[in-house]
Parts: sequence; C-alpha cells; structure tokens
Amino acid sequence: MFFRSFNLNLSKNLRYVTSELVELSIKRNVSSTKPIIPRLIHQTWSNKTTPKGWLATVQSVRTLNLEDFDYCLWTDEMMDSFMKEKYPQFYKNIFIKYRYKIQRVDTFRYFLMYHYGGIYIDMDIGCIRPLLHLIKALEDNQEKETVIACFPETKPLGVSNDFLISTKNHPLFSRMINKTLSFWNRNFILKYLTVMLSTGSMFLTIQTYIYPKNVRILQHDLYSGYSPSSFTWHTTGSTWHKTDGLILLFIYNKRRMILYLALGLIILWMLFCLKILSIKRISTIVQRLRKVCVRKNGIR
Repeated sequence: MFFRSFNLNLSKNLRYVTSELVELSIKRNVSSTKPIIPRLIHQTWSNKTTPKGWLATVQSVRTLNLEDFDYCLWTDEMMDSFMKEKYPQFYKNIFIKYRYKIQRVDTFRYFLMYHYGGIYIDMDIGCIRPLLHLIKALEDNQEKETVIACFPETKPLGVSNDFLISTKNHPLFSRMINKTLSFWNRNFILKYLTVMLSTGSMFLTIQTYIYPKNVRILQHDLYSGYSPSSFTWHTTGSTWHKTDGLILLFIYNKRRMILYLALGLIILWMLFCLKILSIKRISTIVQRLRKVCVRKNGIR
C-alpha cells in the first residue's frame, strides 16, 4: 500500500515521458530550434578495459549513438582527478571519506550531470534504439524550460540512478552538490541501506520527490527492455550488492509470507504469555487458600 501511494504522489508532482509522446515526436520529425541537452554520453569503470560480461551492452551504446553523441569513459583515476580539481571542498570533506567506493561512483555521476550534462548510462545497460530520439522528445516538449532532467521509473517504486539525462547546471543536481549529499552522508548500519539512502537510487528518488521542478520520469516501458518501445536493455549488474542486499530483496519479495509468519509468532507469544499469567494466578490462589486453611486450623 505504501509503495502504491508513494508512486501515486510522484505521479501527481512529476510529468512522465511516455512511449506515445516519444513516438509522436519521431513522427513529427521536427528538430528542436535550440538543443539544450548536451550530446555527450558518460560511462564509468575502474579502468579502460570493459568487463567481458558488458562488452555487448557497451558496444550497443557506442554503435547506435556514434554519429550523434560524443562518448567519454571515466576511469577511477579520472574521477578522482576531476573531483579533486573541480570540487576540492566536497572532495576533501565528503568524497574521499565515503566508506564504500560505490558511494563515490554514485556521487560522481551527479557531479557529471551538473557540470557537463548529457547522458549517464551504467555499463550493464545496452541500447536498442538511438538515444537521440528520446533526447529530442524531451526537448520538443520542454515548453519554456531552459533546464530539464529525466530519470527512469523503476519497480516497485521510485526512480533509478543508472540512466540519467540532464541539461548542464540543473538546480536539482546543484541542490544535491551543495546540500543534500552532505546531509544524507550517514551510516544506515547495513551496506545496502547506507549506499541506497546516502547516494543511490533511493537517495535520488527522495530528492526528486522533494524537488520535482523541471524533472521528467521516463516511463518504465521505455527503459525496461521488455517492451517494443524500450530504448534500453539490461544485463547482470549490481556489482556492489552483497549478502545484506540479497537479504533485503528476499524480505521484500517474500513480504506477505514474512508478515503472516510474524503475526503468527506474535499470536503464539501472546498465548504463551497468557498461559504463564494464568499459571501464576492459579498458583497465587492456591497459596492464599493454604494460608486460609492454616489460619483456620490454628484457631481450632
């Protein structure tokens, strides 16, 4: 119920990019008079060598968008140098103090969107269709906006941070850089929760919910890879997920069974407590009866 109401609230405050809107833009074939989203694709990895499992996804991103976009693969060394040079205060106070590497990677993509704009896409995501069609659909429906950002809808709730589209200097990313990333830099006990809430998808979802201005949500069908209208497809990712993440995902997937089991245990515990209570009461009554009998025998 919570997930449904949360997504309902998101839908009230945000505008969605639908497959119908994209297809209409393609049919109209009207180029934007002034493109505002930089034609630049960012990806990140520890070095310049693409893992074998992601060769197909990375190749599809580059091949389908080669003519329309510049491409940049940011290594860990490049990421560190960029943050140290361009944002030294954040680098010194927060960035290098993150407990987990994935927090730095998550944060870096937000800085890229703010500093350069364009598209960020995880290496485990491939392209089915040229991303230019999606970018033009966003720009053709921007109305009078000079800044725009778009994040994919994910299930069961919120948005994902593995595929980001934005103009340069978007106020949402400015807010993150100057305020919310430092505020949410906390230890939430489990690694999975710490990452998700401090820099990951849940962090982005919360920020989008709080500051929905000039933000679009990419309909899940355009991102899932299971629909004819999808622009992207997905392979195995989540390299940072460990046992705690699997446990939390298991709890979510089996939430009803766990809820019923928990209720059953609570009921059993209550019955057990009531049984103990009744035994104590019976014991107290027996002791009182004995005292009464002793008194009566003493009087006699």
